[in-house]
Amino acid sequence: LWPDDDPAKASNRLSVALSTVRKVLDPDGESGREYIDADREAVRFDTAEAEVDVEAFLGDSRRGRSLFLAGDRDRGLGLLLAAEERYAGEFLEEEPYADWAVSLREEARTEYLNIARLLAEASSEAGDHDAAARRYLRMIERDPFSEPAHLGLVVAMRRSGRHGAARRLYGTY
Repeated sequence: LWPDDDPAKASNRLSVALSTVRKVLDPDGESGREYIDADREAVRFDTAEAEVDVEAFLGDSRRGRSLFLAGDRDRGLGLLLAAEERYAGEFLEEEPYADWAVSLREEARTEYLNIARLLAEASSEAGDHDAAARRYLRMIERDPFSEPAHLGLVVAMRRSGRHGAARRLYGTY
């Protein structure tokens, strides 16, 4: 963390930082939970003690997609809807140049696009073309070059009877 500092000084800084993190996670110190486990070699955040939103999103999404594609559509859709609700936007969007966050940001965005497509297709199959269109629009917001999202939006508009909008959107695409 502080490669140019004296190791003794860096060790003290790390101790203070860990103490601050522990106070933020357990302000009263009454929960008895140990969110941070540290020793001389490593520092570990115990995800069994606290939920990490992006990990929960990815977990719900993967389990939901797996169930949905395996034929358990109802349970799969429930988890996919929960995952969609958890996706609040880009991972660490306030830190766009944090190199260490890029791969997780891309993974979460790709996973969101996958579940949005499945949910849009399921909505369309159920005859809810407006819900399908909303999901395709959200996909286009996240990935303006997504051919399946653009074409899915055109089809959803056409199926909902909005032929002019479908023609205009197809022309724009």
